[in-house]
Amino acid sequence: MSSKTVPNEILIQVFRLLQRRDIESSMYVCKRWYKVAVPFYFQDVQIRENPIKNDAIFSNGLWTRTLTLHKARPNEIAKGLEGLIFLRLLSHLLNLEKLEFQSRFLSRRYLSILSQVKHTNMYSQHIKEIVFYSNNPTERVSHFLACYNFRKSITRLSTNVSNHDLLSTQSKGLSYYLPQFVCLTHLTYDCPEKNDVTLFDILLCCENMVDLKFSSRYPIPPRANSQIGTTSNRHLKRLTLSLEIHTPVYMNYIRIVQPLDYLHLTILGNEREFFWMVEPFADMLQKFKDLRIDFNENDSSILLSPTNSFYNVLCKLEGKRDAQCHVTFYPPEGPVGERITACGDKVNYSASMELFDGRYFAEIFSFIDREGIVTSLAFKQYQLSISDLLYFSNILTYAKTFPRLETLSMDVGFLQLKANRTEIRINCPTPWQDLFNTLYDYLPQAETITCTQENTFRGTDHKYIWDLSAFKNLKSFNFRVSRRTFQETTYVLLNFDYQRSHCGKKMYLDRTSKEISSMLVRANPRLVHNKRRTVSVTIKVHSPSVEINCDPHNLYRIEPVEYST
Repeated sequence: MSSKTVPNEILIQVFRLLQRRDIESSMYVCKRWYKVAVPFYFQDVQIRENPIKNDAIFSNGLWTRTLTLHKARPNEIAKGLEGLIFLRLLSHLLNLEKLEFQSRFLSRRYLSILSQVKHTNMYSQHIKEIVFYSNNPTERVSHFLACYNFRKSITRLSTNVSNHDLLSTQSKGLSYYLPQFVCLTHLTYDCPEKNDVTLFDILLCCENMVDLKFSSRYPIPPRANSQIGTTSNRHLKRLTLSLEIHTPVYMNYIRIVQPLDYLHLTILGNEREFFWMVEPFADMLQKFKDLRIDFNENDSSILLSPTNSFYNVLCKLEGKRDAQCHVTFYPPEGPVGERITACGDKVNYSASMELFDGRYFAEIFSFIDREGIVTSLAFKQYQLSISDLLYFSNILTYAKTFPRLETLSMDVGFLQLKANRTEIRINCPTPWQDLFNTLYDYLPQAETITCTQENTFRGTDHKYIWDLSAFKNLKSFNFRVSRRTFQETTYVLLNFDYQRSHCGKKMYLDRTSKEISSMLVRANPRLVHNKRRTVSVTIKVHSPSVEINCDPHNLYRIEPVEYST
């Protein structure tokens, strides 16, 4: 099929998936492609040069949905779009939905112009969002007033304008402006001053709000206590709060608010205080389909939160729905702080903690699963060495204190482990006997053990012994052999010891395999053909019924030997 015969319907679907620079290179294939590509090319316009070099945007403005003004060079600031040219540009973008300013220097001028526009009917009636963020009070007011001029179409608003600044410059506050945003459904408000705006001030002004994000780093104003129950936001579906907890006023609102699809709390204050406040009505938090609670303490540690109140909150979140409770621990320098999430039939708790050298994990962290709610436990991104096997053993001992634990996952640098009630999967360099002994102490009823990493048996006359005979329920043992083994070894002798019987298997390179030639080129031919260089691996299991599987990558030939007594 040539480019001339491709149907327009297919071209449309293709151009929807392309980046703007790729669309530009495709526009000039032929006139038909140009006509199909133009709407997609001008759908998202980004202006970087000042002034605009041509009027292509003006003539194709009907297709533009998003306009972004990027940062200008310092020596080009004075050459920026003049006010009349900027307004002329907007007058040609009649279907513009989003206007974004990424140049603070240009934004001061353009936002000031937009905030003073009297007749917005000359411009797009579809602007849903004007994006800009600044900590400068004057710029915050200009941005808010610019959005206000397009209040009949604005659906999304992100602002940190101060109610005090509005009153001092316009003699009118948020209570006057916000109710006039008749289409506003998504609002992000960051309270910039102490004793300025409460959550209820926003809710009272925006009764049609669907998604509200409210944050404040300051204590809750006292007047908020008299505002509980004064709001009726029946359209509210998503609520995000980031604030300090010194008084229970906002927690009381969480208790009486209607069920939401999403509730996200970021607690800036003391975690113990939060759990103490929320414990009496924690079971009511099950009314939220998706619940997230983050703790933003700079020195956040699991030592701060595992109290009776904390554990009782987890139990109430798990409730009678038999939810799966997952607990994940990270090192203090890890990317995830302390967090609780509850969605559907899953409750997750993640926290940072140190690995203490001792036997008393449960006593140190006060996290004892008395009610048996935890079904999954994970330790991630810890960097330990093989010499730190004591930490590994302590973690396994701690995991045994969870009565309903179904899955244990560990990532401790030298070893990755995943275990359930009957299976152990380990990913590490060639396993050693102490590791198997430690795994037996944790899960003696294991039926399957799998070593997922390739084992490299290298050296002269090396002998490896893996004694798994203590696993009386073992049905299958699986491991892999690295191809690097045979760069120094002619063959590997596998001895399977079943206490009263044994068998042997000899593993060597399958020279009929086409894939082996590339490896032999890198290897020393003298070492490859030296029959004296062997490795012996003895695997002891409790019964001949145990299935022992070795993955040879189709590169090796294995010769079996019959059982002997």
